[in-house]
Amino acid sequence: MTSIIENQQVELQNQYIDIAKHCYYSYQSLIEKPLVQSSMVNLVQQRLCTAIYALSQRLALLPDKPNNVFEAFILITAHSMAGNHEQVDEWVPVWFAHEGLREGVENALIHLPLPKHVQLLTPYYHTEQSLRPELLNLWHRMGDHMPDNLLMQGVSQDDDARTQAQALYCAAWQPRFGLDSFRRHYRSLLTNPEVPIEPGILVHALFGGLLRGETNLVSVFNLAMQRDFSDKQYREMMTIAALSGEKTLLQSLVFYSQYHPEPGLLLLALHGHIDAAAHIIAALQQPKTASLASQAWLLLSGELPSYKPRMQVVGSTASTGDMVPDAAAAMQWFEQQPWIESERYLCGQAVTKSHLQSLLHQFSGSMMVNVVALLNITNKQQEYIDPNLKQWQLPEVAHA
Repeated sequence: MTSIIENQQVELQNQYIDIAKHCYYSYQSLIEKPLVQSSMVNLVQQRLCTAIYALSQRLALLPDKPNNVFEAFILITAHSMAGNHEQVDEWVPVWFAHEGLREGVENALIHLPLPKHVQLLTPYYHTEQSLRPELLNLWHRMGDHMPDNLLMQGVSQDDDARTQAQALYCAAWQPRFGLDSFRRHYRSLLTNPEVPIEPGILVHALFGGLLRGETNLVSVFNLAMQRDFSDKQYREMMTIAALSGEKTLLQSLVFYSQYHPEPGLLLLALHGHIDAAAHIIAALQQPKTASLASQAWLLLSGELPSYKPRMQVVGSTASTGDMVPDAAAAMQWFEQQPWIESERYLCGQAVTKSHLQSLLHQFSGSMMVNVVALLNITNKQQEYIDPNLKQWQLPEVAHA
């Protein structure tokens, strides 16, 4: 009898943990997609939160210590929901210091952002210089829990380029930092293109300038592009070009998309000029880029392309069910729309404050942070708009 009960308990444990694990990774996968319907994300959010609550009522089913990212996440969130705050306070700094668990700790803290969790990790900012950029990024993702004194310190941290670059990115989203806070890092390019500037600082300073209406953006951008950037920094520079909507920078995005189609096609769509359509339609015709181009087409036009059967060579072993985007139909649809040459478009409509706000309700995914940036640009940063969209702050579950 005891053996039967123990087996049932093991099965119950596996069931609850498997549900939570499936929801955790499904949710993470969804928000990493460029565009996904918010209704899908909200459904997985609710299921994840329900699974966490179920486990918070059955803590004995959980392991004593985490062996991976997911277990760190579920232990912190479930014990927090159960009210075991002292235990969680003890775990957070220890597990955060463990590189193999850190991502789970970060996602848990973003899920349950509390000021005390900032305080628990603040000592690391002072003792572990290598963790400063990651801590600033974490506090930024937690929303309004950024320690102001550390952010101010980071922005002026001239002896630590990585920390200063990350601090500039975080500060870019906060309108209390004026244009001069960013312009001072790149304005010397206009008079001395050879002046040494750390690439990460240059990228994030220019991003801050973009959000604040930098009038010399195109000139500074073109001078900056003569420098060497890492792949990540180069992609960030192309994002700045796309967000700017400057027609003179469209060709840079076309060139980038030819060699880096995964981010490049989406950035072409983000640029929003109707001239980008021809390049995206051409990518729809290529098997290697058709899927990526479909997402870019959705971002630009608001319509997923229709599909047609793939043409096959006689004797081909390809499945008769193979379908490819119908680029001709996409072009025909595009030519029938009343586009205005001087406008920029996103999801089929001209970029306006109300349209961008509507998109943020309709979609989630990795491209949405750029939609928030566009909203900040359109809104001229008159109010702070959270770039994280509370992606990891899950809804409350009804404890019926």
